[in-house]
Amino acid sequence: MKTKVFDQLSHKERKILEISFFLLLYMICTIGYTFFSFRSNAIQGIDDLNFHLGRVRGMEDIIKSPINFKTFGAVGYPINLFYGWITIYPMYLLTKVFGQLVMGYNIYFFLLTFATFIICHFSFDKVIKNSFGSCLFSLCYTMSTYRSMDIYSRAAVGESISLSLIPLIFCSFYLLITKKNHPWKTLAVSMSLLIYSHVLSTILASAYLFVIFSIYMSYKIYYQIKNKIEFDFLEIVKNLFKAVMMTLLLSCFFYLPMFEQFRFQSLSLPQIYSLDSTALLFGTQLIEGALNNDFQSRSIGIVLFVFLIILFFKFKEIDLLAKLSFLIACFSLFLSTNLFPWSILQKTKLNIIQFPWRVNGFSSFFIAIAFSIFISSYIIAHGAWIKKGLIALAAGIFPCTINYASIVNLRHDVATLPYSEEVVIENIIPKIPPRHPPDYLAKNLHSKINIISEKQLVINGNKVNYDHKTSATTIQYDVNSPKSGIVEVPIYKYKGYKIMVDGQRVPLYDQASPIINFKVDSGPHHIVVGYEYTKLAKLSALISVAGVFILIILSIYDLLKRYRLKSRNSV
Repeated sequence: MKTKVFDQLSHKERKILEISFFLLLYMICTIGYTFFSFRSNAIQGIDDLNFHLGRVRGMEDIIKSPINFKTFGAVGYPINLFYGWITIYPMYLLTKVFGQLVMGYNIYFFLLTFATFIICHFSFDKVIKNSFGSCLFSLCYTMSTYRSMDIYSRAAVGESISLSLIPLIFCSFYLLITKKNHPWKTLAVSMSLLIYSHVLSTILASAYLFVIFSIYMSYKIYYQIKNKIEFDFLEIVKNLFKAVMMTLLLSCFFYLPMFEQFRFQSLSLPQIYSLDSTALLFGTQLIEGALNNDFQSRSIGIVLFVFLIILFFKFKEIDLLAKLSFLIACFSLFLSTNLFPWSILQKTKLNIIQFPWRVNGFSSFFIAIAFSIFISSYIIAHGAWIKKGLIALAAGIFPCTINYASIVNLRHDVATLPYSEEVVIENIIPKIPPRHPPDYLAKNLHSKINIISEKQLVINGNKVNYDHKTSATTIQYDVNSPKSGIVEVPIYKYKGYKIMVDGQRVPLYDQASPIINFKVDSGPHHIVVGYEYTKLAKLSALISVAGVFILIILSIYDLLKRYRLKSRNSV
């Protein structure tokens, strides 16, 4: 009876019903996925937690200035010039709406998880045109062990956001190069958001895209030449060029100000680790970690490991896209381990990735892709409607159940930050040591490190007493100078600082110094140090906003063009 009623529905009504079902399913899964964070009133995960909470608190006046003097030791660390803030700004807004940092953090990841389910489903459905397969991919990838580890163990906010964008990036890229569609605008927007979220993930994603493009184009050109078929390579290149140009336009508000700071002075890069020592041990960490579904192992988890084994034995039966995804996944797993000779690359620019196991986010993505395509093909080729539903349900419940159990177990192993410590958060964040994080500081900072670490105010090389008042955008000093000379204050020097002495703006005295310094006359002085966006930063913001308007206009134009074409065809 139900089947007959369903068959009587129009295509549009079926589509609405189907979408409603998946949205409800993903909402239920999201509630289950984040349930313990809300129940225990806690943030789970400690590795990068203080760093990211400091970033969020530092957005109090982000529109006026990227530096907040209430955070990161009150020494003027411009965290938001080197770490994209646009994609985590909603977390700050949520903390303001709910009045609690912890609540805002957890609601943000609730919404991010729900958005990841939706992004995975509808972007992959454009590729395979199969709702069951898209649903399975969405469940497997969103609930993957690596993504859960990022959220619940490492508290890696930037990388967690990037994992939500990866499906949209790769699916739109696939559609573009296969000419099934030309979603260069979608690719540009998603890549821009990735740049604003996590630079290292952008570098890795770009490398994977380049490999996929090279493999696919080589195969396509060989196939076309062999069969003497004309191949419009230039059209693909043209659309990729559009995507790249639009990405550069939309994201220049991030990279131009950052490059400006590197030109202003010599800065340190993110901390470099031994790639050999941070790569996974093949047996104890990659394999055993996967079998135990251990979040601390940085492996792929038991669900995707089982799927990988199934794909290995079914390799001949899966289609070309699934084969390619499987092989890329295997190579990624190999890259994450000490079997790969990382020591060769230790002294190259590739050492910036810090931890080879970062690639397991991509390993998880490609395994989920390959297995979902395999299951989709199997469902189409075998069984009735009920059997299809049972297969999809079983395959979907498996990752959800395993992941849920692992999150429960993790709560006993990883420290949490409860609501009762909200007051402590207020005291912890301003006191994060000035050497944390050590990234993007002046390379010659060692000569003045005592002034920074001990919060000294120095005049002509001598420490003096001072009163100070700190706000989000400025630090004010009241000091009595025994004689005229050079004042050095405990604030890192970057391009964009504005120094006011007794209401008059003064320039830096020593441009080579890694900290703020300037001349004063003898006597009492009221000093105000603040930071404002540079002219280039303001210009880049306008360019990126202009890019958004250009994108909107182009999208409207394309919609009108399709509408006119549809109207013409209907006539």
